[in-house]
Amino acid sequence: MSHSYFVKLDENNVVITATRLEDSTAPDEAAGVAYLNKIYNTNDIWKISPKGVSKGYTYNSGENKFIPPRPYLSWTLNQDNQWISPIEYPNDGKSYSWDEDNQSWVIRP
Repeated sequence: MSHSYFVKLDENNVVITATRLEDSTAPDEAAGVAYLNKIYNTNDIWKISPKGVSKGYTYNSGENKFIPPRPYLSWTLNQDNQWISPIEYPNDGKSYSWDEDNQSWVIRP
């Protein structure tokens, strides 16, 4: 049986919870929203979402996309809604982690 994912948004379009509904319960977004508001006895803002969207994501209504949480304060969002570091990731085949305090990539042990 197939299913759809729904997320509840706060007043800033940030995901606060995610729920999976079977397609028989929610054949479309409107039916899913109505069902969720009925079972929770609310008028919360629900939005159908792709699998993998979870708490902390932000819904960009203008582009109908979900943006993951910012991984570090120094990172910025590019035109493709991807977070990028202030320094490009090294392309030398080694594995790195971002060091926010020093604003640099550090080789993983």
